[in-house]
Amino acid sequence: MKNNSKRAPSVCIVRRDYYPDGGHVRRDAVALIEAGYQVDIISLRRDGQPRYEEIDGVKVHRLPVQHRRGGIIRYLGEYLTFFLTALMVLSYLAFKRRYKVVEIDTMPDFLVFAAIVPKLMGAKVVLYLFECMPELFEWVYGMDSDHVVISTLKRTEVLATKFADHCITYSDVCRGLFVGRGADDAKFSGIPNVPDVSHFLQGISLNGAKESGKDFTIITHGTILERYGIQTLFAAIPLVRDRIPNLRIEILGKGEYREDLELLAAELDIEEMVNFRGFVSDEEMVRALSAADLGFVGVTFPYMSPNKMFEYVCVKTPLVASAIPGMTDWFSSSEMSFFKPSDEKDLADKIIELYESPEMRRDLAAQAERKFSDYRWESSKKTYLGIYSQLISKKEVNQEAKTRPEG
Repeated sequence: MKNNSKRAPSVCIVRRDYYPDGGHVRRDAVALIEAGYQVDIISLRRDGQPRYEEIDGVKVHRLPVQHRRGGIIRYLGEYLTFFLTALMVLSYLAFKRRYKVVEIDTMPDFLVFAAIVPKLMGAKVVLYLFECMPELFEWVYGMDSDHVVISTLKRTEVLATKFADHCITYSDVCRGLFVGRGADDAKFSGIPNVPDVSHFLQGISLNGAKESGKDFTIITHGTILERYGIQTLFAAIPLVRDRIPNLRIEILGKGEYREDLELLAAELDIEEMVNFRGFVSDEEMVRALSAADLGFVGVTFPYMSPNKMFEYVCVKTPLVASAIPGMTDWFSSSEMSFFKPSDEKDLADKIIELYESPEMRRDLAAQAERKFSDYRWESSKKTYLGIYSQLISKKEVNQEAKTRPEG
């Protein structure tokens, strides 16, 4: 009879987002599949998506919860609904799959407690802290650091890190915040929020040369949220349109802030220059990023290092980006053109400078590509998979010790 203990270990990732939209979740899930794990994903379910689907070997379980725009009460209600639903589904699956590891990707931080049943059954819990939740709520809702909501989020974060067997973050700055609030630094690993280039490019051959004599295209992509700063780009357009008469703005993706941006475009009389393309296929996205003259990442929240920053580098498109720690910690001004966050005048100056100097754009793209070699997923993947293998090894050792006869 075949020994069931030899079968591929089962793991589960829980993320309050849509799958396969989430870049880093898909990257991680594919890496686990390629390493020989059985992988389940628990995610949100968008209209038209099946409740269950298998994608690239990953078993996706979508919950009847959607992300919708709203205030803090709406978000907290969504967090709670997803938590309770994930708690039930994950507990049920734990008995069927006998998970070795359960990974919880924030937000919210308290989502980690949805793994209580598999943890009691012996699974190890990984907490992937994808946002600094207290700081984000302070920034989004204008709350003081001692506000009861912020204090509660900080205490919850500490409890969540204590509950987890291991924690992952993408930023040394965020790690310092977590540890400063009481998390155990020894539990943490840092993994850059970078794409897996082999899957991101999907075998697409990129020319790298931008066409001249046509529109000067600035592109931005991903979820459309206020904190991604596209409103600053819009505010800069009237300041540069006379110097760049062929300027075009391409926006790929959807999100809760799109309607506000459409109203702003109308107010600034730049509608004819802006193209909201919505969601496109991965291949179309890569080709659009590659064809653009300039990428834009205008994040205003200081503790973000968005994946999209590295995606522009992958396709050799020069980038103009806000000078926040989450960006400048990775690249220097010789590799990206940085502007003051939320400063449309400084952004306008940088856009004109780059428009007038194709050589500068080529140099920035080349320097950024060289720097990116330090952050490639091939290296970080070893760290990520090593976390899983070490946790599973510890689990097996602990189980063996419990069953070993005394004396």
